[in-house]
Order: sequence, then structure tokens, then C-alpha cells
Amino acid sequence: MIQRVSEILKDMKGKASAEAALLTSSDGLVLGAVQDDGIELESLAAYAASNMMTSERMGESVDCGMPESVIVIYQDRAVVMSPLGPVVAILIGSSAQLGNLRLQLKRAMVDLSVALRDELEMKAESQQAPAMAPEAAVEEIAAPPQKLAVANSRGTPVAPKPAPQLQKTSVDPELNGNGRRTVPPTRRGSSINLK
Repeated sequence: MIQRVSEILKDMKGKASAEAALLTSSDGLVLGAVQDDGIELESLAAYAASNMMTSERMGESVDCGMPESVIVIYQDRAVVMSPLGPVVAILIGSSAQLGNLRLQLKRAMVDLSVALRDELEMKAESQQAPAMAPEAAVEEIAAPPQKLAVANSRGTPVAPKPAPQLQKTSVDPELNGNGRRTVPPTRRGSSINLK
């Protein structure tokens, strides 16, 4: 997990007096977490992702759109979840602190969004290799190899054979297969081939 996202989760957990703060992918994989001991994060992430997907479908069925947050309240704990594109942010804490949990999660969503976007942009830039221009690629392929001294079995130097040269051909949409220029049919319906 990137450093900035980890810092945001830690800050959010502290301000909300929560037991855990985590990010999970839409398919339930833990992307980052800050927690107290004793919480099974892998199963929690899977259930949270499933719960968020169910809430999204429920919103679609009643024509309400996407949920802003999903809150599940238990006897002494509360789980607050918010979608962030393909990521779900989750806070777990005391149900007596539900308002603070929800407030801190809502405040952190902008920072989390910016940090995740920046990380994705950095990964995309690092994965893009500079593309070679087609002309440069042809010149590199067609360039003659460097002449290296090669010795035969008796140790006598032998000149290497020249590499075959690539022929540069013109790509003209008006040329047919035999290299003749074609002209559209005349009014009489016959075509004229010019050389």
C-alpha cells in the first residue's frame, strides 16, 4: 500500500477512535489497513465488498442511484462503508461513536480519492515505455551490422557476408498489386491503367 493512503487510513482511524480502517477492492481484496489486534480483515473485506454490491443493486432497483454510505449497526459496534470507484473504504468502531465514524470517513474520502488517483497515474506512467517512431524502427532494422572479424577453422580472418538490405517501398493507395496506378472508371465504364 502506498505511504500516503496508509497515512490517511491511520489518521482517519485515530480521529474516529475506530478499531480498524481499511480499503478493499470491489472483489473483496484488502488493499490497505490499519487495525487493532483481533479483527479478521480478509473475511471482513469480502463481506463488505459483497454488502456494498448488494446496496448498489438495491439502489438501482428503487431508482436511487449509488449509495453514499452503507452503515451496519450491531449491539456494540458499527461498520461504516463508502464506495470510492472500484474501492470501498471501511471504518469499524463503537456504535456509540457512529456519528463520528461517519463524519471522519466522509472527510477522508476526498484525500483517499486524490491519493489513489495519483498512485494510479504514477503506475500508468511507469508502465508506458517510450514508443519508437516507425521510421526509426525501420532504419534500425535496415542498418548494416557492424563488421566483425570472423575466423575460419584454420584461424584465417574471413570477412562476414553483408546483411540483406530491406527495400523501401512506397505505400500509395492508388497503386494496384503490379505497381501500376489505377484511375477510377471513365464514363464509358472502362478503367485506364497508367504506368
